[in-house]
Amino acid sequence: MQCLIVELACQSCSFRNPEFQNFHKSYELPPPTTIIGLAGAALGLSPKESQDYFDVDFEFGINGSYQGKSNDLWKYQKLKGKEYISDILTREILFEGHFYIAFASEISSKIKELQEALEQPVFALTLGNSDGMAKVVKTSITSEFIECTELRNCLVEGNVMEEILDQPTGLEFSLRDSVDPLSYEIPVAFHYDSNYGIRKVVKRKEFSFIGEEAYIKGLAKRGIKYNDIQIPFFKL
Repeated sequence: MQCLIVELACQSCSFRNPEFQNFHKSYELPPPTTIIGLAGAALGLSPKESQDYFDVDFEFGINGSYQGKSNDLWKYQKLKGKEYISDILTREILFEGHFYIAFASEISSKIKELQEALEQPVFALTLGNSDGMAKVVKTSITSEFIECTELRNCLVEGNVMEEILDQPTGLEFSLRDSVDPLSYEIPVAFHYDSNYGIRKVVKRKEFSFIGEEAYIKGLAKRGIKYNDIQIPFFKL
């Protein structure tokens, strides 16, 4: 098995949490469907083709942080009945994001193909909304895997709070910035009626977003280490 690590930087980005309506709150990290969309754009694939490309045999990892956040007030027109009316919403924006994305697979040719695509993308790369332009800082491939025992600034499969409660001894952790829930059931697969057509959620999975001030030591997860950063893997 090989793993491609992609280091990304962006000036601004937003990963909408669908649990909120007029306030478009952002997740702390890009969710899985965002990184599949980003990789698909690099390969020149449609949303449906991107999902199919990663349908089997891939594991993923996400780690990263940002320098600050702010709220942006938007005014827009929406259709009500047969008329358009004005409305407003607030979108949470993350600034100066730096993220590490891992793609692991037994198929070496796909890892190499992904690396070449991300270094020379077909379409512009974005993180979250369309104006969240992303720059690939560096890519590298490794075959060395570890047990990640220090979870910081990363996405973890499942509900880590339940795991901590099930294993209360031998762990060190801090969840002091977790005003919001750590774990969410988020969409990981869609049904598309065509390559660029309407999509419907067909699968959700629970993930824990370990944010800036939170950490967990001693809860082992398979993954990789890159520049002293531990990136645990997850499957979709």
